[in-house]
Amino acid sequence: METGVKNHSGKAEIKENFVDILLRIYEDNKAGASIDRDTTNSIILDVFAVRTDTLFVVLDWGMTKSGTPRVMKKLQTEVRGILRT
Repeated sequence: METGVKNHSGKAEIKENFVDILLRIYEDNKAGASIDRDTTNSIILDVFAVRTDTLFVVLDWGMTKSGTPRVMKKLQTEVRGILRT
């Protein structure tokens, strides 16, 4: 994570993305808002963790709504097989 932030930091790009904006706020305290390096890393990690969490919520919901224990067992087996690979 820290390496990714360091690689992004200091690059002069025309198109700014979310990480660029966070780093600009971190580096420029004159912007009216300031955040430290740990907060910057935490925000970036949270954004990527939410993507993973959302996938598992959808899978859980789908398995719960499957209705029958037989179908639920089949879905669980298939998902576990995919996650192991």
